[in-house]
Amino acid sequence: MLRKVIFGFACFLFGLSLTAQDTIKGQMKPVKEYSWVILYQLKGVHQQYIANATVDNGKFELVIPKGKETGMYRILYDNKKNLFLDFIYNHENVDVVFHPDYPSVLAEYKKSDENKFYQKYLDVISEDFNALDSAQVAYFQVKNDDSDNELNAFYHKKLKQTIATQKDFENQAKEKLAYHFVKANNRYYARNLIKETNQYMDTLRMHYFDYIDFNDSVLERSSFFMDRIIDYITYLHTSNYAKKTNELQKKAIKDVLQKIDKITLKKDIIESFLFMYAQQENKEITDYIFKNYYNKLPLNLQDAEFKVMIKDFFKTTIGEKAPQIAWDVYGKKYDLYSLPENEYYVVLFWSSTCSHCLKEVPKFNTFLKEKKNITTVAVGLESDESKADWKELTFDLENIKHHVLGLGKWQNKYSRDYGITGTPSYFILDKDKKIIAKPYDLKALEEFFEKESLKKESKPNNEKAKNESKKNN
Repeated sequence: MLRKVIFGFACFLFGLSLTAQDTIKGQMKPVKEYSWVILYQLKGVHQQYIANATVDNGKFELVIPKGKETGMYRILYDNKKNLFLDFIYNHENVDVVFHPDYPSVLAEYKKSDENKFYQKYLDVISEDFNALDSAQVAYFQVKNDDSDNELNAFYHKKLKQTIATQKDFENQAKEKLAYHFVKANNRYYARNLIKETNQYMDTLRMHYFDYIDFNDSVLERSSFFMDRIIDYITYLHTSNYAKKTNELQKKAIKDVLQKIDKITLKKDIIESFLFMYAQQENKEITDYIFKNYYNKLPLNLQDAEFKVMIKDFFKTTIGEKAPQIAWDVYGKKYDLYSLPENEYYVVLFWSSTCSHCLKEVPKFNTFLKEKKNITTVAVGLESDESKADWKELTFDLENIKHHVLGLGKWQNKYSRDYGITGTPSYFILDKDKKIIAKPYDLKALEEFFEKESLKKESKPNNEKAKNESKKNN
């Protein structure tokens, strides 16, 4: 009888293990005014939605459904500033305390063997890497033999220690998912310090990807590849001159893509390049990537909608005429280009479902109270379910003269025309409806108009000084 009871209890426990769900507990320290978090599974440059949760006094809890594959996951809590915490998931509970402004460097894992181990590795190896880098920088400035010998001795000793530390962590990580990231995080260091900065930079570029396996499926399902590639291009291929930087980065893009055999991974990285340079409004490199890489992909991998989206970014570069917006109010038609003439116009994109908007847009409305020289058109990116809330909120935004309902949210025509990827988003136009600024947030918008006001105040004084000078002459 006892044997049956034990067997039954064992079966019960086994059944629980099959249906168990893992929890992700987080706490932000210090507590910031974040009200929600979203959990994504990273799949290379793409991310798959898993769950969401509310934040209460900086704390939240998420559940990963059973059966989800291991890999890198992301907790997103600030879409506008793109703030998130990435962590390794290997079928275990995760409990983490992190600084919301510096999530990648100030995170402490209370639970999760994988993440505790990887964080410990990063803390230790980063100190070693920093020591070696500092020695190299100091070596560039050495002017006597004694300091030269002293630095070389320190460097050789530290390099030997770092190699041993890296190898030790790799051996410890063999049975962990973290092994893939530990191994790929290794760096190449020359056996001896290098005297010339140009030679040093050439060496860095030559060996930058020595420890990265672009066929590693675990790394592919993370942000690791893209983070390293972006660092390689932007850190190691820059110049004081824009034209020279473009040439260097074109070559760097070519070098990176030659290392990647898997066509789907190559396609994802090319699209990431296009998105990055489009956001920077760098048309030269965007056109270069389309012509030399994207348009040469197999036709079944080319995304027509993606091409349109990238080209839409350039509709709103500084100096371009703002894309038209048309709407009607109780049957009366309006559009951006037929509004009464004013000194400035602001096109605002927001949403009643965006927590940042609900805090920032009322403040923007207050800012507009005494600004008679600014006309605002606010496009609410809404769904059928949220349009009633949007309508109600507009009644309290009396200083925003024109409200436009943008159904379809991100797929709305005006959202696409203006290349909107987050809300709230502001565009400042001059009297001719040319885009003259794209402030990051309300504070930047206020600073823009403050500077404009100061320019106007100083202009009469400048004119007066010129006139006085003419009289004296």
